[in-house]
Amino acid sequence: MKRHLLSAVCVTAVVLLHLPAGAREISAFDSIVDFSITLRELAEIAAEREAGSVADEPLIIVDGYIASVVVTDDTDGSFSADIELVDGEWLDLDEVRAYRAVAVAEGERFRERIPRRPRPSAPRDHIVAGRHGIAVARLVDIREDEARGGRLPVLEIVHFRVGF
Repeated sequence: MKRHLLSAVCVTAVVLLHLPAGAREISAFDSIVDFSITLRELAEIAAEREAGSVADEPLIIVDGYIASVVVTDDTDGSFSADIELVDGEWLDLDEVRAYRAVAVAEGERFRERIPRRPRPSAPRDHIVAGRHGIAVARLVDIREDEARGGRLPVLEIVHFRVGF
């Protein structure tokens, strides 16, 4: 027992000695990226703001299930797709609240990862419905959601990783 306590004290001391440099790195990261935002918070932001009312927002890291992928532009030298990210939570035994956002993937780097006709055997890095995704993005707009009502946050993707 004493050996475990001594080990814990030593590990804590080493961590505390290295904290100032790490704290500076964390502070720099936090000034660029807001890691605390989820699809739930984005939905709350969208509900509170008017459509189109977005100022300079920090980068966020947000994850969700890919509900749909719609290619909106696929011409020579131009590519764009809307990726619908969804997450949710149980409110009680028979009610679920869903949170959604549209993540816009623009640029040639996404063309190969977003197939026109997705296959179940699509490569692991392909962005297709039914998979989980993690986006580094920026909130750029709030749209009226004509299909479901309410407002929908719109993200501009900087990086996107397909999970499982």
